[in-house]
Amino acid sequence: MSEYSDLKSKVISFAESSTDVVDDTVMDYLLENAQQRIAREIDLDFLRKTEKLNFKASDPYKKLPLNTAVLRHVHFLDGQNRVFLENRDLSYCIEYNSNRTTTGKPKYYAKYDQNTLYIAPTPSTNYTVEIGYTVKPTADEPETLLSSSSPYSWMSKNAANILFYATMAELLVFLKGPQEMLQVYEGKYQGAMQSLGVEQQGRNRTDEYKLGIPRTPVKGGKTPRNA
Repeated sequence: MSEYSDLKSKVISFAESSTDVVDDTVMDYLLENAQQRIAREIDLDFLRKTEKLNFKASDPYKKLPLNTAVLRHVHFLDGQNRVFLENRDLSYCIEYNSNRTTTGKPKYYAKYDQNTLYIAPTPSTNYTVEIGYTVKPTADEPETLLSSSSPYSWMSKNAANILFYATMAELLVFLKGPQEMLQVYEGKYQGAMQSLGVEQQGRNRTDEYKLGIPRTPVKGGKTPRNA
């Protein structure tokens, strides 16, 4: 049994519903909502990507990869040196770059629209650029989204309990289920999300060599005195 069909079977059983009500179309809708909610609330490592682009001389615009949800950093290669651009408001970049025919080494960037960067000043030559960005779960990248056509995903393998709770909450809203049951699954979801957040945004992004092993204070008892 695939992870998709296993999850579908469980949520139908726990909600005391049926496949006549929760068919694949409905399940895909509920799952997409659940997975996009999780991705918006926690910065998950598997959705973080890097990609090389090119800034073209005399062109202040650059298209971003499709499905870019969050742009984390932009830097270019200047000889052997990596130069990071500073993120500023679009209005700041437009004012700074008021004469777009004036070129130089890029210093600032802003989102011109959802899929386009605006660079200031306008690049004076071609530059190799590397960006770090985060995508959202989508059917265009099947490995990011559990669905009837993509029966396995990172979330189904590594955060199955959270995915279950989030999908149950979506299903109870869809079914107009009891409010108290919705609160139960929302509570379980929030508790599990805290643990995932500690793993993904905390422990996975610290260095034991520099910071040591994270330790949880022991509750209760007395602190032993030095001998």
